[in-house]
Amino acid sequence: MYAIKLDDKTAKALNWLAKRRHANPDALAVEAIEEKIRAETQRALAQEAGAFRKMHPQLLADISGEYAAIYQGALVDHDRDIVALLQRIEERFPGEPVLVRQVREEVEPVIHVQPVLGSF
Repeated sequence: MYAIKLDDKTAKALNWLAKRRHANPDALAVEAIEEKIRAETQRALAQEAGAFRKMHPQLLADISGEYAAIYQGALVDHDRDIVALLQRIEERFPGEPVLVRQVREEVEPVIHVQPVLGSF
């Protein structure tokens, strides 16, 4: 557990919001921090996806069919066994966003969805 010191202005605003929502100020603070972390994680993964797209031709030539792990714009590991790869990534980069994608002909997998007749 961590203690976070808030300035008076932020603490007052947090208490105001907690009263308004009939919520616990600590729970609201955690919610706000988690939301910020989710947004930053999505931003980081989008950057890693861009790096994956740029290096895709070389990855396809070198490790086609394998899973590639991209971290801070670089290939940091790869394997045919996704479970083994994910275990190594979690050991090396605990809690950090690392993009893991299978290297295939198409850079982005295409998913086709067809409506089921009579479902509308």
